[in-house]
Amino acid sequence: MEIDSGAPYHRAVVLSKPQQTTSGNITMNVRFRSRTKVFEAEFKGYSDDMMSLRCGDEVWVCPMDGDILSSSPMSSALRHNALVRWYMRNLG
Repeated sequence: MEIDSGAPYHRAVVLSKPQQTTSGNITMNVRFRSRTKVFEAEFKGYSDDMMSLRCGDEVWVCPMDGDILSSSPMSSALRHNALVRWYMRNLG
């Protein structure tokens, strides 16, 4: 699935706990659902919602620059997915 808000955004699964950088941005490792490659995505600025993400949650990420979408007209930018969290913790 894709959202087009200037640049295409695709749904990605969070693979690591969000970390705050010295510049105040938030970074985390993510993987697109259809690919196995892991890369670092970045959210410009600080958000409590972003810091509450855990492994298995989903975010919208631009594959070109790794930017995380903060809000979406189609759906929530963040999706806390309990089933995927359980899978990542126990089987992943």
